[in-house]
Amino acid sequence: MNSDNKGKNKRPADNEPDSEKSSDDKGSDDNDPIEDATILKSTTVLPQTTLEVSTMAYPPPGSLTLFTVNPLLNSAPFEFASTSDLPYELQLWWQLYHHRHVTVKDTDLWAMVTLISQQTKSNLYELVKKVLNHSINYVELIIGPGASKFFLIRFKGTRAKELLQKDNRHDRGVFVSFLGSHKPTSLLIFDLEPIAPTTPTMSSLLVTMHGLPFPLHTHQICDTVWGSIAAVTKNHPLKLTGVRELSKKPIFAHGGGRVFEIHFEQAMAVKWLKLLSRPNKYIDMFGWDSKGAETDERYNLQIRFIPTCSQCGTSSYDGAHLLACPFVKIRDLISKALGRDLGPRQKPLLFDDTETTTPVASTSTSTSTNKPVRKIGNFTVRD
Repeated sequence: MNSDNKGKNKRPADNEPDSEKSSDDKGSDDNDPIEDATILKSTTVLPQTTLEVSTMAYPPPGSLTLFTVNPLLNSAPFEFASTSDLPYELQLWWQLYHHRHVTVKDTDLWAMVTLISQQTKSNLYELVKKVLNHSINYVELIIGPGASKFFLIRFKGTRAKELLQKDNRHDRGVFVSFLGSHKPTSLLIFDLEPIAPTTPTMSSLLVTMHGLPFPLHTHQICDTVWGSIAAVTKNHPLKLTGVRELSKKPIFAHGGGRVFEIHFEQAMAVKWLKLLSRPNKYIDMFGWDSKGAETDERYNLQIRFIPTCSQCGTSSYDGAHLLACPFVKIRDLISKALGRDLGPRQKPLLFDDTETTTPVASTSTSTSTNKPVRKIGNFTVRD
Protein backbone atom coordinates (compact mmCIF):
# COMPACT_ATOMS: atom_id res chain seq x y z
CA MET A 1 0.00 0.00 0.00
CA ASN A 2 0.96 3.62 0.03
CA SER A 3 3.01 3.53 3.20
CA ASP A 4 5.14 0.73 1.81
CA ASN A 5 5.90 2.29 -1.54
CA LYS A 6 6.28 5.99 -0.92
CA GLY A 7 9.74 5.67 0.56
CA LYS A 8 11.43 4.33 -2.54
CA ASN A 9 13.19 5.20 -5.72
CA LYS A 10 14.56 8.72 -5.42
CA ARG A 11 17.16 9.46 -8.07
CA PRO A 12 20.56 10.30 -6.51
CA ALA A 13 21.19 14.03 -6.22
CA ASP A 14 24.43 13.89 -8.16
CA ASN A 15 22.50 12.75 -11.24
CA GLU A 16 19.92 15.57 -11.24
CA PRO A 17 22.06 18.08 -13.18
CA ASP A 18 22.35 15.52 -15.99
CA SER A 19 18.55 15.28 -16.15
CA GLU A 20 18.26 19.05 -16.36
CA LYS A 21 20.85 19.20 -19.07
CA SER A 22 19.03 16.62 -21.17
CA SER A 23 15.80 18.61 -21.22
CA ASP A 24 17.23 22.11 -21.45
CA ASP A 25 20.15 21.64 -23.83
CA LYS A 26 19.32 23.84 -26.82
CA GLY A 27 22.51 23.15 -28.70
CA SER A 28 21.81 19.54 -29.63
CA ASP A 29 21.32 18.53 -33.23
CA ASP A 30 17.60 17.85 -33.77
CA ASN A 31 18.39 15.53 -36.66
CA ASP A 32 20.72 13.33 -34.69
CA PRO A 33 19.70 13.09 -31.03
CA ILE A 34 21.64 9.86 -30.67
CA GLU A 35 24.84 11.87 -30.31
CA ASP A 36 23.62 12.91 -26.86
CA ALA A 37 22.46 9.42 -25.91
CA THR A 38 24.71 9.11 -22.87
CA ILE A 39 23.15 11.92 -20.84
CA LEU A 40 21.08 9.57 -18.67
CA LYS A 41 23.01 6.54 -17.50
CA SER A 42 21.94 3.50 -15.53
CA THR A 43 22.40 4.23 -11.86
CA THR A 44 21.90 2.40 -8.61
CA VAL A 45 18.88 4.09 -7.06
CA LEU A 46 19.09 4.41 -3.31
CA PRO A 47 15.92 4.07 -1.20
CA GLN A 48 14.27 7.26 -0.04
CA THR A 49 14.20 8.01 3.65
CA THR A 50 11.37 10.59 3.59
CA LEU A 51 7.98 11.07 1.97
CA GLU A 52 8.91 14.48 0.58
CA VAL A 53 9.11 13.54 -3.08
CA SER A 54 6.11 11.22 -3.27
CA THR A 55 3.79 13.79 -1.63
CA MET A 56 4.93 16.67 -3.83
CA ALA A 57 2.72 17.80 -6.68
CA TYR A 58 4.23 18.26 -10.15
CA PRO A 59 7.49 16.39 -9.36
CA PRO A 60 10.59 17.11 -11.48
CA PRO A 61 12.29 14.46 -13.66
CA GLY A 62 14.14 11.78 -11.75
CA SER A 63 11.93 11.98 -8.64
CA LEU A 64 8.80 10.10 -9.69
CA THR A 65 7.91 7.22 -7.38
CA LEU A 66 5.53 4.28 -7.45
CA PHE A 67 2.73 4.40 -4.93
CA THR A 68 -0.83 3.26 -4.42
CA VAL A 69 -3.15 5.97 -3.12
CA ASN A 70 -4.65 5.28 0.31
CA PRO A 71 -6.66 8.22 1.71
CA LEU A 72 -7.38 6.33 4.93
CA LEU A 73 -3.71 6.71 5.85
CA ASN A 74 -2.62 9.97 4.28
CA SER A 75 -5.63 12.31 3.89
CA ALA A 76 -7.38 14.58 6.36
CA PRO A 77 -11.15 14.70 6.87
CA PHE A 78 -12.93 17.73 5.38
CA GLU A 79 -10.17 18.16 2.79
CA PHE A 80 -10.31 17.21 -0.85
CA ALA A 81 -7.92 14.60 -2.20
CA SER A 82 -4.50 16.12 -2.80
CA THR A 83 -2.98 17.00 -6.16
CA SER A 84 -0.27 14.40 -5.58
CA ASP A 85 -2.99 11.70 -5.46
CA LEU A 86 -3.72 12.35 -9.13
CA PRO A 87 -1.97 10.13 -11.68
CA TYR A 88 1.21 11.82 -12.90
CA GLU A 89 -0.20 12.33 -16.38
CA LEU A 90 -3.06 14.45 -15.02
CA GLN A 91 -0.67 16.52 -12.92
CA LEU A 92 1.33 17.12 -16.10
CA TRP A 93 -1.85 18.03 -18.01
CA TRP A 94 -2.72 20.71 -15.45
CA GLN A 95 0.81 22.10 -15.47
CA LEU A 96 0.67 22.40 -19.27
CA TYR A 97 -2.80 23.93 -19.55
CA HIS A 98 -3.50 25.76 -16.28
CA HIS A 99 -2.73 29.11 -17.95
CA ARG A 100 -5.80 28.67 -20.16
CA HIS A 101 -8.06 28.81 -17.11
CA VAL A 102 -6.48 30.36 -14.03
CA THR A 103 -6.39 34.08 -13.25
CA VAL A 104 -4.68 35.85 -10.39
CA LYS A 105 -7.94 36.12 -8.44
CA ASP A 106 -9.16 32.52 -8.70
CA THR A 107 -5.99 30.51 -8.24
CA ASP A 108 -7.45 28.42 -5.39
CA LEU A 109 -10.87 27.77 -6.94
CA TRP A 110 -9.90 25.04 -9.41
CA ALA A 111 -10.18 21.29 -8.86
CA MET A 112 -10.46 18.00 -10.72
CA VAL A 113 -13.26 15.52 -10.24
CA THR A 114 -14.13 12.00 -11.34
CA LEU A 115 -17.00 9.65 -10.56
CA ILE A 116 -16.43 6.70 -8.26
CA SER A 117 -17.54 3.27 -9.47
CA GLN A 118 -20.16 4.64 -11.85
CA GLN A 119 -21.77 1.61 -13.51
CA THR A 120 -24.69 3.25 -15.29
CA LYS A 121 -24.67 4.49 -18.87
CA SER A 122 -25.49 8.01 -17.76
CA ASN A 123 -23.75 11.01 -19.28
CA LEU A 124 -20.90 11.51 -16.80
CA TYR A 125 -20.59 15.20 -17.60
CA GLU A 126 -24.26 15.80 -16.80
CA LEU A 127 -23.94 13.87 -13.53
CA VAL A 128 -20.99 16.00 -12.40
CA LYS A 129 -22.80 19.19 -13.39
CA LYS A 130 -26.02 18.16 -11.61
CA VAL A 131 -24.36 17.01 -8.39
CA LEU A 132 -22.13 20.08 -8.00
CA ASN A 133 -24.30 22.72 -9.68
CA HIS A 134 -24.85 24.49 -6.33
CA SER A 135 -21.08 24.87 -5.81
CA ILE A 136 -19.44 25.33 -9.22
CA ASN A 137 -19.85 27.56 -12.26
CA TYR A 138 -17.62 25.70 -14.74
CA VAL A 139 -16.97 22.10 -15.72
CA GLU A 140 -14.96 20.73 -18.64
CA LEU A 141 -14.14 17.19 -19.70
CA ILE A 142 -10.39 16.51 -19.79
CA ILE A 143 -9.54 14.92 -23.11
CA GLY A 144 -6.69 12.41 -23.23
CA PRO A 145 -5.13 11.41 -19.91
CA GLY A 146 -7.52 9.93 -17.41
CA ALA A 147 -9.41 7.98 -20.10
CA SER A 148 -11.84 10.91 -20.46
CA LYS A 149 -13.24 10.24 -16.98
CA PHE A 150 -11.81 13.31 -15.25
CA PHE A 151 -13.31 16.79 -15.29
CA LEU A 152 -11.90 20.24 -14.53
CA ILE A 153 -14.19 22.32 -12.31
CA ARG A 154 -14.19 25.84 -10.89
CA PHE A 155 -15.92 26.75 -7.63
CA LYS A 156 -18.15 29.82 -7.49
CA GLY A 157 -16.03 31.22 -4.70
CA THR A 158 -13.99 30.41 -1.62
CA ARG A 159 -17.09 30.09 0.57
CA ALA A 160 -18.75 27.63 -1.82
CA LYS A 161 -15.60 25.49 -1.77
CA GLU A 162 -15.33 25.55 2.03
CA LEU A 163 -19.01 24.72 2.54
CA LEU A 164 -18.71 21.71 0.25
CA GLN A 165 -15.67 20.49 2.16
CA LYS A 166 -17.57 20.77 5.46
CA ASP A 167 -20.76 19.18 4.11
CA ASN A 168 -21.70 15.97 5.95
CA ARG A 169 -21.89 14.28 2.54
CA HIS A 170 -18.15 14.85 2.01
CA ASP A 171 -15.06 13.18 3.47
CA ARG A 172 -11.48 13.07 2.14
CA GLY A 173 -12.52 14.16 -1.34
CA VAL A 174 -15.51 11.81 -1.61
CA PHE A 175 -18.86 13.58 -2.06
CA VAL A 176 -22.09 11.57 -2.05
CA SER A 177 -25.48 12.64 -3.44
CA PHE A 178 -28.66 10.62 -4.04
CA LEU A 179 -30.17 12.86 -6.73
CA GLY A 180 -33.61 11.28 -6.61
CA SER A 181 -32.27 7.73 -6.69
CA HIS A 182 -31.87 5.08 -4.03
CA LYS A 183 -28.33 4.53 -5.27
CA PRO A 184 -25.93 7.39 -4.49
CA THR A 185 -23.85 9.21 -7.05
CA SER A 186 -20.36 9.65 -5.62
CA LEU A 187 -17.64 11.99 -6.82
CA LEU A 188 -13.95 12.13 -5.99
CA ILE A 189 -12.69 15.72 -5.87
CA PHE A 190 -9.00 16.62 -6.11
CA ASP A 191 -7.65 19.95 -4.98
CA LEU A 192 -5.23 21.54 -7.46
CA GLU A 193 -2.15 23.17 -6.01
CA PRO A 194 -1.41 26.48 -7.78
CA ILE A 195 1.39 26.60 -10.33
CA ALA A 196 4.01 29.08 -9.11
CA PRO A 197 7.31 30.26 -10.64
CA THR A 198 9.10 27.93 -8.21
CA THR A 199 6.99 24.88 -9.14
CA PRO A 200 9.21 22.15 -10.65
CA THR A 201 8.68 21.60 -14.35
CA MET A 202 7.50 18.11 -15.21
CA SER A 203 9.14 16.53 -18.25
CA SER A 204 8.91 12.85 -17.38
CA LEU A 205 6.27 10.21 -16.74
CA LEU A 206 6.08 6.79 -15.15
CA VAL A 207 4.99 4.25 -17.74
CA THR A 208 4.77 0.54 -18.33
CA MET A 209 6.36 -1.00 -21.42
CA HIS A 210 4.92 -4.06 -23.13
CA GLY A 211 6.58 -6.13 -25.88
CA LEU A 212 10.22 -5.74 -24.80
CA PRO A 213 12.72 -8.30 -26.19
CA PHE A 214 13.29 -11.28 -23.93
CA PRO A 215 17.12 -11.13 -23.52
CA LEU A 216 18.27 -9.38 -20.33
CA HIS A 217 14.72 -9.48 -18.93
CA THR A 218 16.10 -9.89 -15.39
CA HIS A 219 18.71 -7.11 -15.72
CA GLN A 220 18.60 -3.35 -15.41
CA ILE A 221 18.24 -2.27 -19.02
CA CYS A 222 17.35 1.45 -19.02
CA ASP A 223 20.28 2.39 -21.31
CA THR A 224 19.48 -0.51 -23.64
CA VAL A 225 15.81 0.42 -23.87
CA TRP A 226 16.62 4.08 -24.44
CA GLY A 227 19.11 3.32 -27.19
CA SER A 228 16.81 0.85 -28.96
CA ILE A 229 14.03 3.47 -29.15
CA ALA A 230 16.21 6.48 -29.95
CA ALA A 231 18.01 4.61 -32.75
CA VAL A 232 14.80 4.43 -34.79
CA THR A 233 14.74 7.51 -37.00
CA LYS A 234 10.98 8.03 -36.95
CA ASN A 235 11.08 8.20 -33.14
CA HIS A 236 13.33 11.29 -33.21
CA PRO A 237 10.38 13.76 -33.12
CA LEU A 238 9.43 12.37 -29.70
CA LYS A 239 12.66 13.86 -28.27
CA LEU A 240 13.12 11.06 -25.74
CA THR A 241 16.13 12.11 -23.66
CA GLY A 242 16.45 9.14 -21.32
CA VAL A 243 14.93 6.16 -19.55
CA ARG A 244 15.21 5.44 -15.83
CA GLU A 245 14.53 2.31 -13.82
CA LEU A 246 13.35 2.63 -10.23
CA SER A 247 15.25 -0.32 -8.79
CA LYS A 248 18.19 -2.64 -9.39
CA LYS A 249 15.65 -5.35 -10.17
CA PRO A 250 12.85 -5.13 -12.74
CA ILE A 251 9.52 -3.81 -11.46
CA PHE A 252 6.33 -5.06 -13.11
CA ALA A 253 3.00 -3.36 -12.66
CA HIS A 254 -0.41 -4.98 -12.44
CA GLY A 255 -1.10 -6.22 -15.95
CA GLY A 256 2.48 -7.26 -16.68
CA GLY A 257 4.12 -4.11 -18.01
CA ARG A 258 7.65 -3.29 -16.92
CA VAL A 259 7.92 0.06 -15.13
CA PHE A 260 10.20 2.86 -16.35
CA GLU A 261 10.41 6.61 -15.98
CA ILE A 262 10.75 8.18 -19.42
CA HIS A 263 12.36 11.61 -19.83
CA PHE A 264 11.58 13.92 -22.73
CA GLU A 265 12.08 17.52 -23.72
CA GLN A 266 9.48 19.77 -22.12
CA ALA A 267 8.29 20.96 -25.53
CA MET A 268 7.30 17.36 -26.35
CA ALA A 269 5.11 16.83 -23.26
CA VAL A 270 1.90 17.42 -25.22
CA LYS A 271 2.95 14.93 -27.90
CA TRP A 272 3.72 12.28 -25.26
CA LEU A 273 0.36 12.82 -23.55
CA LYS A 274 -1.41 12.35 -26.89
CA LEU A 275 0.64 9.28 -27.77
CA LEU A 276 0.09 7.52 -24.45
CA SER A 277 -3.62 8.40 -24.38
CA ARG A 278 -4.27 6.43 -27.57
CA PRO A 279 -5.17 2.77 -26.97
CA ASN A 280 -3.05 0.12 -28.68
CA LYS A 281 -0.55 2.66 -30.03
CA TYR A 282 2.83 1.14 -30.86
CA ILE A 283 6.25 2.59 -31.57
CA ASP A 284 9.17 0.76 -33.19
CA MET A 285 12.30 -0.30 -31.37
CA PHE A 286 15.33 -2.41 -32.28
CA GLY A 287 15.97 -5.73 -30.56
CA TRP A 288 19.05 -6.82 -28.64
CA ASP A 289 20.81 -10.07 -27.81
CA SER A 290 21.86 -11.60 -24.50
CA LYS A 291 24.90 -9.29 -24.37
CA GLY A 292 22.89 -6.13 -25.02
CA ALA A 293 24.16 -5.75 -28.59
CA GLU A 294 21.67 -4.52 -31.15
CA THR A 295 20.04 -6.82 -33.68
CA ASP A 296 18.34 -6.06 -37.00
CA GLU A 297 14.99 -7.30 -35.77
CA ARG A 298 12.36 -4.67 -34.97
CA TYR A 299 9.77 -4.91 -32.20
CA ASN A 300 6.43 -3.24 -31.64
CA LEU A 301 6.68 -1.54 -28.25
CA GLN A 302 3.55 -0.46 -26.44
CA ILE A 303 3.96 2.22 -23.78
CA ARG A 304 1.10 2.85 -21.36
CA PHE A 305 0.37 5.01 -18.36
CA ILE A 306 0.80 3.36 -14.95
CA PRO A 307 -2.33 1.32 -14.10
CA THR A 308 -5.05 3.05 -12.13
CA CYS A 309 -7.95 1.81 -10.03
CA SER A 310 -10.98 1.09 -12.19
CA GLN A 311 -13.28 2.45 -9.48
CA CYS A 312 -11.62 5.70 -8.40
CA GLY A 313 -9.02 6.44 -11.11
CA THR A 314 -6.07 6.96 -8.74
CA SER A 315 -2.70 5.25 -9.03
CA SER A 316 -2.91 1.53 -8.31
CA TYR A 317 0.10 0.08 -10.12
CA ASP A 318 0.14 -3.07 -7.97
CA GLY A 319 -3.58 -3.79 -8.26
CA ALA A 320 -4.08 -3.05 -4.57
CA HIS A 321 -7.48 -1.43 -5.22
CA LEU A 322 -8.70 -4.39 -7.22
CA LEU A 323 -10.69 -5.90 -4.35
CA ALA A 324 -11.16 -3.03 -1.92
CA CYS A 325 -10.94 0.57 -3.14
CA PRO A 326 -10.49 2.85 -0.10
CA PHE A 327 -12.50 5.65 -1.72
CA VAL A 328 -15.41 3.24 -2.21
CA LYS A 329 -15.13 2.36 1.48
CA ILE A 330 -15.33 6.06 2.38
CA ARG A 331 -18.36 6.43 0.09
CA ASP A 332 -20.10 3.52 1.81
CA LEU A 333 -19.36 4.97 5.25
CA ILE A 334 -20.84 8.33 4.23
CA SER A 335 -23.94 6.66 2.80
CA LYS A 336 -24.39 4.60 5.96
CA ALA A 337 -24.01 7.68 8.16
CA LEU A 338 -26.55 9.61 6.10
CA GLY A 339 -29.10 6.83 6.21
CA ARG A 340 -32.43 8.19 4.99
CA ASP A 341 -31.76 11.72 6.25
CA LEU A 342 -31.00 12.80 2.70
CA GLY A 343 -34.11 11.63 0.86
CA PRO A 344 -34.54 11.62 -2.89
CA ARG A 345 -36.84 14.66 -2.78
CA GLN A 346 -34.58 16.85 -0.66
CA LYS A 347 -33.20 19.81 -2.60
CA PRO A 348 -29.46 20.54 -2.47
CA LEU A 349 -28.27 23.35 -0.24
CA LEU A 350 -27.95 26.63 -2.14
CA PHE A 351 -25.00 28.73 -1.11
CA ASP A 352 -25.30 32.50 -0.81
CA ASP A 353 -21.98 33.19 -2.50
CA THR A 354 -20.58 36.43 -3.83
CA GLU A 355 -20.16 35.09 -7.35
CA THR A 356 -22.74 34.18 -9.96
CA THR A 357 -25.10 31.32 -9.13
CA THR A 358 -26.34 30.71 -12.65
CA PRO A 359 -26.40 27.06 -13.77
CA VAL A 360 -23.32 25.64 -15.42
CA ALA A 361 -23.43 25.88 -19.19
CA SER A 362 -22.76 22.65 -21.03
CA THR A 363 -19.39 22.39 -22.75
CA SER A 364 -19.61 18.72 -23.62
CA THR A 365 -20.75 16.97 -26.77
CA SER A 366 -24.24 15.53 -26.45
CA THR A 367 -24.45 11.76 -26.28
CA SER A 368 -28.24 11.51 -26.49
CA THR A 369 -30.01 9.17 -28.84
CA ASN A 370 -31.82 11.97 -30.70
CA LYS A 371 -31.32 12.48 -34.43
CA PRO A 372 -27.96 14.02 -35.36
CA VAL A 373 -27.85 17.82 -35.42
CA ARG A 374 -27.77 19.07 -38.99
CA LYS A 375 -26.57 22.56 -38.09
CA ILE A 376 -23.94 23.70 -35.57
CA GLY A 377 -24.18 27.48 -35.47
CA ASN A 378 -23.59 28.63 -39.02
CA PHE A 379 -22.00 25.36 -40.08
CA THR A 380 -23.69 22.40 -41.74
CA VAL A 381 -22.76 18.96 -40.41
CA ARG A 382 -21.14 16.94 -43.19
CA ASP A 383 -18.40 14.39 -43.82
